[in-house]
Amino acid sequence: MSASSLPLPQGKSVSLKQFVSRHINEIGLLVVIAILYLVFSLNAPGFISLNNQMNVLRDAATIGIAAWAMTLIIISGEIDVSVGPMVAFVSVCLAFLLQFEVPLAIACLLVLLLGALMGTLAGVLRGVFNVPSFVATLGLWSALRGMGLFMTNALPVPINENEVLDWLGGQFLGVPVSALIMMVLFALFVFISRKTAFGRSVFAVGGNATAAQLCGINVRRVRILIFYPFGIISGGDRHFVGGAPRFR
Repeated sequence: MSASSLPLPQGKSVSLKQFVSRHINEIGLLVVIAILYLVFSLNAPGFISLNNQMNVLRDAATIGIAAWAMTLIIISGEIDVSVGPMVAFVSVCLAFLLQFEVPLAIACLLVLLLGALMGTLAGVLRGVFNVPSFVATLGLWSALRGMGLFMTNALPVPINENEVLDWLGGQFLGVPVSALIMMVLFALFVFISRKTAFGRSVFAVGGNATAAQLCGINVRRVRILIFYPFGIISGGDRHFVGGAPRFR
């Protein structure tokens, strides 16, 4: 029998049981969400309405936008507990800049840089000085919350009407702009985590930092860089909801 007549090996088909066993966590989450939707729909008929679903998306976007960056931090084996005060503090800074009639583009750039600086500070404390990320970010949490309360006297900071901020807090083609930005960032972080060397390094460091170091991965650099995009996103997160910032 010639080589050309040999039957080609066929790929193994994945059975339904194998598929379910591989994705049991995702399937379980979807089932729970479906049950919750069913219960809420029966008890509150307006819950399933399109307007309410858009409101749910808008409310979820603030947390969702920050969650994408936090995902990489958690995958790497670290944690950042400063997200709440960081988002609130930079939003207060943005409000004060707008009150002083700083152009919106410059004000947004400044608060993004401020967020990046705070994220880098957390990364340096973890990567260079080997401070546990929980301790480092807990210190930032306390400092940022204190500064925010001092600057605002624990009161909302009003800002004038702004078309750009109103648009970011509004809708595009019937979908909240903040939700669209959340989806774009989701696609971006999926690409970074699965298709880039940095993303694979994050998984390696989270799995075993010592083994990753022995494989040639700069663990210190990875630990610094994972907090950097988190700071930038926290700096821009509050822009997408257009509400008045508050400290609680």
